[in-house]
Amino acid sequence: MFIGLSIIDVFLLVAGFPLYIEVNTNNKIVTEAKKTIEISSTAKDRDIVLKNVKDLESRLKIIAMIPGDKPTEYIDKALELKGKDVYIQNISYVKKGDTQKEVSLEGTASSRAGLIEFSKGIKNSFWTKSSDIPLANLVNDKNINFFVTLTASSTSK
Repeated sequence: MFIGLSIIDVFLLVAGFPLYIEVNTNNKIVTEAKKTIEISSTAKDRDIVLKNVKDLESRLKIIAMIPGDKPTEYIDKALELKGKDVYIQNISYVKKGDTQKEVSLEGTASSRAGLIEFSKGIKNSFWTKSSDIPLANLVNDKNINFFVTLTASSTSK
């Protein structure tokens, strides 16, 4: 009986060995494929980022050729007002007539105090004629989404 069980064990080992090799090989193939996909996706991301940077660079060259007040002056001034708790996700600039400019900022404040400080900075700024931060933005205590429009007539050089 012991010899019979030993023969069955040997037979199962011999029969199962190719299956073990196949599973192990498939595991290695899947691991290598995963690594290749990760590398190629980061390369694609890098290519997309480089394309976006080149596109932005060409747009900035066009902006630099605009005579008179530059939108970047107003955008830079608006960004100088934000504190460390304020994160800007979207900026837009609109020139309304020859003298009035509007910079709209959309973003998130990590705390209510940070948004209030940002609002005070805007109100005390010498170049903004008006601004609007709705009080509804102050309802939450953390991760506060906001939208503010700054109206200005000129920047200081």
